[in-house]
Amino acid sequence: MHGIVFAELQKFVVSEHGHPGWKAVADKAGMAHKVYLSAGQYPDSEITSLVTAVLYTQGETGMAGALEPIETTDLGGTTAQTSANTP
Repeated sequence: MHGIVFAELQKFVVSEHGHPGWKAVADKAGMAHKVYLSAGQYPDSEITSLVTAVLYTQGETGMAGALEPIETTDLGGTTAQTSANTP
């Protein structure tokens, strides 16, 4: 995963919950001392752990209330992943 994704996640959490919020997320994900550089490459599992930690630390970062489902819009199309290099 590109480091910019990690940097933007951190920026979002800090903007919403401050540096203590990011610390709580990183601690919960087991990555308290990890530094992510925008130009770096990191395992996908690390972003999964951090996003999961955001959900589990919701109460610790100052957000009150239960988790609510995110509303989505079904555009009616099928989802498929294909390579951009497919001829």
